[in-house]
Amino acid sequence: MIKWRGRYILPYQTYPAAPTELRFSESTDLQAWSPPQPFLAEARFLSWNTLRRVIDPTLVFEGDTLHCWFVGSANVRNAAGKTLRVNLLGHAITSDPKLERWKILSTNAPVLGSPSARPTAWRTS
Repeated sequence: MIKWRGRYILPYQTYPAAPTELRFSESTDLQAWSPPQPFLAEARFLSWNTLRRVIDPTLVFEGDTLHCWFVGSANVRNAAGKTLRVNLLGHAITSDPKLERWKILSTNAPVLGSPSARPTAWRTS
């Protein structure tokens, strides 16, 4: 949770429900919270996020810019031919107080990890 532009923002995801979505709730007093609001829906459809999964949003602000790091996923085959799911880190920014307009900085490739069997990808069960 962060405090940005006069209110607290709590990011989360709908996982394990499918399709996964990034959501947030906001509060001015940490007691009453808004209903869940979707954000950054386009992250599900990035070319490297082949499983169309978005989880673990992390928000960090830098002045008027809000950064969101999120996890997408892809299946890869290792050298032995076994299929593994890897997690891949994406990054987007916004200055929109409503969190409706985002610029994805990791459009063509994840910030961390690789949608191949390279060891830089994070493996999950």
